[in-house]
Amino acid sequence: LKFRIAAASFSLYLTHKAAFHVTRHLFGEALEGRGVMAFVAYAAAAVVVGAVLHHAVERPFLKLRRRFVRKSESEDAAGHAHVIHAQAPNRQR
Repeated sequence: LKFRIAAASFSLYLTHKAAFHVTRHLFGEALEGRGVMAFVAYAAAAVVVGAVLHHAVERPFLKLRRRFVRKSESEDAAGHAHVIHAQAPNRQR
């Protein structure tokens, strides 16, 4: 399993605080006063939770988006993304 922190940075951002609080709730007494060990435990929890969210939610939705928006429509030559608004089909009266 290849996991890149940069690819999952948004998921890490969304989950790091919750991961910290859950880890502190579950292991707070064992980690109290442990300094670097506590930091490593909190960081590991944040990376694991972020990776799970990234692989279970973020990646599938990014793949779904790619189905509906072609790259040439969603990015310009410099690679900047643009929002594509779908137009309602013309209805003949």
